[in-house]
Amino acid sequence: MKFLIITIFATIVCITPSFVYAENTLQNTNLVGESAVILLDIEFGGDTIKSGFTRDYITNHLDVITLTFYGDEIPLSEPELKITSTGDNFRILSLPEGIIIYGHKKTALENYEINLYFSTDKDLNKFTLSSSIPIPKEQVIESIQDEDIIETEFHFLTDQYERVYNTYNYKFFVKTFDKSLYFGNEWNNFEGRISGATVTAIISDPDGVIKSDTTGIVEYGIYEGTVHVPHNLWKKGWYTIDLQIEFEGKLYYEQLSFYVYGHPPIHDSKP
Repeated sequence: MKFLIITIFATIVCITPSFVYAENTLQNTNLVGESAVILLDIEFGGDTIKSGFTRDYITNHLDVITLTFYGDEIPLSEPELKITSTGDNFRILSLPEGIIIYGHKKTALENYEINLYFSTDKDLNKFTLSSSIPIPKEQVIESIQDEDIIETEFHFLTDQYERVYNTYNYKFFVKTFDKSLYFGNEWNNFEGRISGATVTAIISDPDGVIKSDTTGIVEYGIYEGTVHVPHNLWKKGWYTIDLQIEFEGKLYYEQLSFYVYGHPPIHDSKP
């Protein structure tokens, strides 16, 4: 079976008066990305809002998604759409086909970069697509750019559990720093820590099959990612975790690995 991982970086600016983060919502927009061999067409639907006691609950909807590779359409089985509360990132997940689509908002209006990763066996091949989303003029928010903006120099460290049994949780950690304040490798250091980076992790088994994924935001200079290893469903062996860290529109990558031992011994109990 072939597997696809598609990462889409996009800029969307919309205004909807019904809820707080509507400026960044993807609702009722159309994204088309293409290369010489790939065509991706996504139509986002309108959001559904349900009022709760203390907050509103927003459900994102996907109207149509079409993915073709070398002219052959790849059907997606009930793809699931999630958009972060800020609207800066979205994910479309279709596990039966091994397809994950990540979207990240860029700073330049209508400037979209699509990075497509085609996974087969243990190889990961990258494709680059061009993309744009036509935004109605009435939805565009004009802003004044400060010419004196200084970008933060970025530095990060990672740590992880190196082994895990089935039914337990695998954990990894990311610390982020202002590079001008700290550029060392001491894990216990918190000098120059910064927050706000987006961490995306994709976990693959020894055969290169995608087993799980997670996304989160660095807070107080650290992010703790948790991946549950199901009971007797993940076989023994070395698993790979591909990390993508986004900060101020730039991407940083790192790859980790951990070993799944299978079912825990009878005498071993959860802490």
